[in-house]
Amino acid sequence: VTPHIFCLRFESNLLAMASVIDVPFKAEYSKSDRALCRSCDVFIPKESLRFAKLVQSTTFDGVTEQWYHAKCFCKKFKGAVAQISDVQGVDSLRWEHQEMLRKFVASTGAASVGVTSKAKGKSVGQGEYSIEYAASSRSVCKGCLKYVLKGDVRAMKMVHYDSKENKKRGAPSMVPAWHHIKCFMKRGWFAQPFSSMPGWDLLHKEHQEKILEVEQEVKRQLASAGGKRPSEQEASPSKRAKLDGEGAGEGADEDVSGGASGGATEAAAMETEDEVLREELKLQAESLWAINDALKAHCSKAQLMDLLEANAQDPCGLGEHALREAVADAFLFG
Repeated sequence: VTPHIFCLRFESNLLAMASVIDVPFKAEYSKSDRALCRSCDVFIPKESLRFAKLVQSTTFDGVTEQWYHAKCFCKKFKGAVAQISDVQGVDSLRWEHQEMLRKFVASTGAASVGVTSKAKGKSVGQGEYSIEYAASSRSVCKGCLKYVLKGDVRAMKMVHYDSKENKKRGAPSMVPAWHHIKCFMKRGWFAQPFSSMPGWDLLHKEHQEKILEVEQEVKRQLASAGGKRPSEQEASPSKRAKLDGEGAGEGADEDVSGGASGGATEAAAMETEDEVLREELKLQAESLWAINDALKAHCSKAQLMDLLEANAQDPCGLGEHALREAVADAFLFG
């Protein structure tokens, strides 16, 4: 192994560890039938949905996985999963399993979201906000609606998503709204310095410095715009007139009512945007798994390795499940 390749792989492993350490749970499809459920002591069938509780290993400096059947996990950890971002690998699941997990979190873990520990000097907004390296290229920025690339720094806020099923049950679902860092700052959601956001200490120093520079740049833009976010800089002529002192009296009353209706319009627009994004994510997950199922039915492990090698990808060390994921990802995202 050449030194520069080793360094790249070592850095990649560090990034992977950084994204796992502060995430207590993991979801995936079983790669074999050798894992034993910690709850019922029955082996977990190959390629079935399984969950893991990540705990600090007693024999090495890292985490170890304690596996459970999906039903056993839901019984044992009811109320322990505060938010969907507490589970690593959700974006890689089939859409119906993603929805199942969201319903589980909405019905058992929503009450514990947004707990802060500012008095103890810990990160502000623990559970409600988070900053991390993107584990894949599948998350979509809610600001610019473009993909957040794997390895890029992203920030999120837990937001309410009231699906039709949740409205029937009266349980609001909390889902993470991922953003590029600059897009997140323009939202104006996080009033504290970014250095106090959960996950900040896991970022590399050079990335922390770049984020602080972007934070100062956004603050200067807001100051030059009179404290408004960039999306609010373009005001209508009637609003400009009222700011200049025109249209007093009756016109002022109209402006107040207009502001209220404007807020309702903005809320409706955000709800529509969420619905559109949800449909896009659903289509993406279904397309990805359609490719994965086709590869499983028609391609052998050797053929999958040949496909990756033909596209300058290194298949060494990957099992059949990981090979299918890599090829399917390349088919869909390039």
